[in-house]
Amino acid sequence: MRTFKEYNSTIEEGRYPGWLKGVVLGISMKITSLSNRIKNEKDPVVQNQLISQQNKYLSYITGLGIGVNTKNPTIIQRFKPNPKGGR
Repeated sequence: MRTFKEYNSTIEEGRYPGWLKGVVLGISMKITSLSNRIKNEKDPVVQNQLISQQNKYLSYITGLGIGVNTKNPTIIQRFKPNPKGGR
């Protein structure tokens, strides 16, 4: 797992837009939180549900990474926050 300082320096190298940094940082925090909840959960059914949520967030980060690396505006726009709420 990367530290925040290492992660922040990696993001700054690419000069990505601010919204992208914020979204990825927020999702990363959710993933870390879910990881801790998974470790502490005793019920396997609840653990599986938490793992499912964690995988969903990981797929968002992967999609953003692919969109940014390929400079595909359609993929990036799909994950860009909606100012009216929602995604």
